Amino acid sequence: MKDSLVRSQQKLYVTQLEKRTLETLINLTEEELKPIRKSDIEDIVNSLEVLLADVISADDAAERLEKFCLDFSLKCIRSSLVEKRVNGLQYLEDALEMAKTRDTFGLHPPPTLRVTRWIKLQYVDVFMF
Repeated sequence: MKDSLVRSQQKLYVTQLEKRTLETLINLTEEELKPIRKSDIEDIVNSLEVLLADVISADDAAERLEKFCLDFSLKCIRSSLVEKRVNGLQYLEDALEMAKTRDTFGLHPPPTLRVTRWIKLQYVDVFMF
């Protein structure tokens, strides 16, 4: 009983931490985004992946973090800062590479299919001049 209570509290805490952290990053202003480096985001995502691995399946954790990386890449690409636009393209490239790797696990739908669908939906307005 005690272990299940601790486990449920851990899951609640970790999922709330994940949600608040990712919301904060997505809602950064241009000014707040300036000092953020690509490595900062990678460190945060990697840390969340480790925490989430204890409370949800690895596939669910990867999918949730993949979606964040895609959303954050779009935020950066829409930035007026050239460095952030380049970072956004790098995040997108990283997400595609991660999806390709995860395709080998036989997941359904394949992660690359999910990523390419997301790109088609989100990036139409970015790449249409």
